[in-house]
Amino acid sequence: TLNYLPLAIGTRVREKDLYTVPLLRILQDDLKIPIVRAYETVEASPADPDIAQRLGISVLHPVMHMKRVMYTTKDRPFELVETYYRADKYHYSVNLVRVKRQGKWTWRTEVETSE
Repeated sequence: TLNYLPLAIGTRVREKDLYTVPLLRILQDDLKIPIVRAYETVEASPADPDIAQRLGISVLHPVMHMKRVMYTTKDRPFELVETYYRADKYHYSVNLVRVKRQGKWTWRTEVETSE
């Protein structure tokens, strides 16, 4: 997982805390950043040499690449998270439930992930 933060936020995170506390908790609880939503994209991609080495797979082996943009108040993006998963060890499932909204049928999604 790679996390990208604006310098003004990243410099406030103590490196030693990252070994014991999830970054999301640090941002929310310690730095008091209101996290209101996120937008996530998952796609298949070939592993580059760095990702392949870190995941213990061959270069160009397929991986699941997840990108998440986190937003704070006033719909301001403040963090980009990129995570790479071995395609042979992880799955991403979406449960679709039919619901009627304003007289029209649509889908409500429920996402499940597992390793």
